[in-house]
Amino acid sequence: MVIMIEAQIAYVMSALRTMRSRGITELDLKPEAESAFTEAIARRTEHTVWASGCKSWYLDEHGRNTTLWPGFTFTYRRLTRRLKPSRYDAVGRRS
Repeated sequence: MVIMIEAQIAYVMSALRTMRSRGITELDLKPEAESAFTEAIARRTEHTVWASGCKSWYLDEHGRNTTLWPGFTFTYRRLTRRLKPSRYDAVGRRS
């Protein structure tokens, strides 16, 4: 858990540094980036115990795992090391 939380904080800090350096006040994740991520997670979860029909608090009312990362923590850390600005729209800018 600690590694995942630290990775999330590092990602947010990277976003804040990028926003400050570019004068951005708001970022909005592009729908295609969100869809690609969601589909990749669903594919990786397909052949796990969480997709076997079990009942668990990790699964939503449709049986989807919306909580657990289906891989190694070091992979998550690598993927979230820094913000990928191309996946976001700059919604607001400082005047």
